[in-house]
This record gives sequence, C-alpha cells and structure tokens, in this order.
Amino acid sequence: MYPQTAQTTELVVDEQFLAERNRIREQFTQLQKMSALGELASGVAHDFNNTLAGILGRAQLLLDTHDPQRIQAGLQIIIRTAKDGAKTVKRIQEFARGQPHHDFQLVDVGELLADVAEITRPRWKTGAEATNVHISLSVYCARDLLIYGDESQLREVLINLIFNAVDAMPKGGTILLSARKTEENAEISVTDTGTGMTEETRLRVFEPFFTTKQHLGMGLGLSVSHGIISQHNGTFEVDSQEGLGTSFRIRFPIPAATRAIAHFRRPQLAVTQGDRRAAA
Repeated sequence: MYPQTAQTTELVVDEQFLAERNRIREQFTQLQKMSALGELASGVAHDFNNTLAGILGRAQLLLDTHDPQRIQAGLQIIIRTAKDGAKTVKRIQEFARGQPHHDFQLVDVGELLADVAEITRPRWKTGAEATNVHISLSVYCARDLLIYGDESQLREVLINLIFNAVDAMPKGGTILLSARKTEENAEISVTDTGTGMTEETRLRVFEPFFTTKQHLGMGLGLSVSHGIISQHNGTFEVDSQEGLGTSFRIRFPIPAATRAIAHFRRPQLAVTQGDRRAAA
C-alpha cells in the first residue's frame, strides 16, 4: 500500500468537490425545470379559464336570444373561442417537444378589436349589469391597419387586458380599446377609468405570480401576455395613476408592404353600453 501524500489527498478532495458541485448543479437544473413546469401549468390554467369564461358567457347570452342572426353570430364567437383554446393546447404540445412554432400571418387589427369587444361582452356588459355595475366599451381603429402575428395569441392578450379593466372598475366606468398607426409602428391601447395602480404596483405588473387580486388571481395574465408580445417583436408599456385609471400600450412593427397607408379614419367601430354600431 502506497503512503498517502499531500498530492493524493488534494486529488481526493478535488474529486469530492467536483462530485458535490455536479450534484448541486443537477439539483438546481431540476428545480429550474420544476419551476418552469409550474409556471407553464399555471399559465395554461389562466388561459383556459379565460377561454371557458368566454364560451360560457356567450352560451348563457344565447339562451335568452331568439333572433336567428344573433344566434348565428354568437355561435361563431363560441367556435372561434374554442379554436383559440385548441391552439393553446397545440402550443403547449410544441413547447413540450422543444419545437416552438409561430403561426404568424397578416392580421386585420380592426377585425381583431371587434372580435375582442364581442367575445368579452358577457363580462363587461351582461355580467357587470347583473351586479348593477355599468361599463361602456368603445372601440376605435385606424383604417387598413395590418400587423404580422398569431391572431389567436393577440386575442388572448387583449381579452386579458379587458378582463383586468373590468376588475379595476367595481363601480363602473369606461374602457377604450383603440389602435393607431405611426410611421414605424402600430399601437394598440386598452385604457380604463378604474382604480389605477400605485407606482410600486405598476413597476411589477409583468412579474410572474405578482397579483393584487389576492385569491381571485394567479398573477400570470400580464406575464404571459408580455411574453406573447415579445415573441411578436413588440413592446408593452403601462401608465397608471391611483384613482384615475390605467392605460396599456402595445406597439408592433408595421409590415413594410403596409407602411404606405398612413391616414387615420373616423371610428371604424364603436361599442357603448352593449350597443354595437359601425360608423360610416
């Protein structure tokens, strides 16, 4: 048996240190995976909660509807919302396989805003009025405004912002859903006259699991929305003052082929107190 020298002792210590470091690294990697999985699961739950709320709310409205045209329109909204839910499942499957795919195509922003106004109607009109709360929603959009994106994901973001605006107006108020065009960007805004936020809250709204709704929220809606907008090469900003309301602004690059169109039109769609009308 060879005598133990300082060099062999040092080698043994180094091997133990490396083994321990690798073990800690593996544990940390596993924790990161579990954390990501937990955040993914919570985000999925949040998305499906909004999807089911849209389907359920619209179905309840149709129970009291006898106009064939309104029934047809309501069923189309239910089908579109269900398809959005199916796309969410597809995105999760692609994420699990490590094959993220962005189904980007030209999106008509005017149609997008009109869809969001109708899908969320059971929340800002019917549900609110059932508790004697009156909320008006107005929609304005620049003419021929197009962006590249996943229409399903963009609807998800705007629906979440409308739901948040309703929650911020327990005594009623006004929501403005608008879109305008600048030289380089398309800007979509959701503005409410609700309770507003403190500066501390405003700075943290996009943090995962941060919420001011206590047990009523998971704190993932804005975090997930921020991730979606980032995937669209867009920016997401928020201005808010306590007691005065909140405004979220989302900016997207305008496709080069559509930049030549830069004029602003009169209101393309106005929705107030549940009355939908197209402006001339």
